[in-house]
Amino acid sequence: MIEGEQRMPARLWGLIALLAVVWSANFIFAKIALRELDAMSLAMLRFSLAGVIILPVYLWKRGVPTWLSKQDWFFLVISALSIGGNQLAFVQGLSRTSVAHSALILALTPVWVLLMSRILGHEAITAAKLTGFAIAVAGVGVLQARHSAGNTSTVLGDVLILIASILWAAYTVASKAARERFDGLTMNTITYGGTALVFAPMTLWFGRNVDFGGLSWGAWGSLLYMATFPTLVGVAIYFHAMRYMPATRISMVAYAQPLLATVFAMAALGERISQSVILGGVLVILGVIWTERA
Repeated sequence: MIEGEQRMPARLWGLIALLAVVWSANFIFAKIALRELDAMSLAMLRFSLAGVIILPVYLWKRGVPTWLSKQDWFFLVISALSIGGNQLAFVQGLSRTSVAHSALILALTPVWVLLMSRILGHEAITAAKLTGFAIAVAGVGVLQARHSAGNTSTVLGDVLILIASILWAAYTVASKAARERFDGLTMNTITYGGTALVFAPMTLWFGRNVDFGGLSWGAWGSLLYMATFPTLVGVAIYFHAMRYMPATRISMVAYAQPLLATVFAMAALGERISQSVILGGVLVILGVIWTERA
C-alpha cells in the first residue's frame, strides 16, 4: 500500500468516484454541444477555453514560470499532440457513434498503456495478459456485429474513439516522468495550456463561422463543462490519486465509466442498448480486468 492511502482512504475513494461520474457525464454534455456545434469547432473551443481558465489560475498560484528544460519542452509538445489528437478523435468519433460504444471502447485504455509500457521495456507481457487482451478485443468486435442505417453507431465513429483511447494511453505513458517533477496544476497547465497554444491557429480558423450569439445556454453550459470538469478538474484528480493509490485501483474508473455513461445516455439522450452492446461490454470489461490482474 502506498504511503498516505491509509490516512485518507475515504477521501481518495470519494475522489475516484467523483472522477468516474465527471468523465462519464462528459459523453452526455458533448452530445448536447454537438447539436449546435460541429465536431471540429467544439474540440478547438474546448482547448481554448481550458487554456483560458488554467493559465490565470497557474499564474495566481505559482507566479510566472521559470524557463522550461529541453525535457519539459519535449513533454509539452508530446502532451499537446497526444491530448489534442485525443480530443479531436473523441469529439469526431462521438459525433458518429453512440455513448455506449464510445465508453466501452475507451475502457480499453489500460490495455494500450500496458502494451506501450511493454514496448518501452517497462513491463512484461505474459500469456495470461495476452488472453485478457484478446477477450477485450473480441468485445470490441462484438460491438461491430450490428451496424445498420438507423443505428446511432458507425464503424468510423468507433475507430475514431479507438484512436482517442490509444492517444490517451500514449499521454499517460509519456507523462510518467513528468509526474515525478510536477504537481497536478503544473501538469494541467503544460498539457492544456500548451494544447491551446499549439492549436490556436486552427481554433481561429474553425471558430470564424461559429454563431456564438446564437448558441443556446445548453450549448454554452456543455462547452464550459467539457473545458473544466473532465478536462481540468478530472485530470487533476487523476494525477493526485496516482500519488497515493496504485494505478490498478485508479483504473477502476475504466470499469465504472461504461456503465455510468450508458445509464446517463439512456436517461438524458434516450439511447437504446442492444444485445451486442451488452455482450460486447461484458467481454471488454472482463478482458481489461483480466489483463490488469494477470
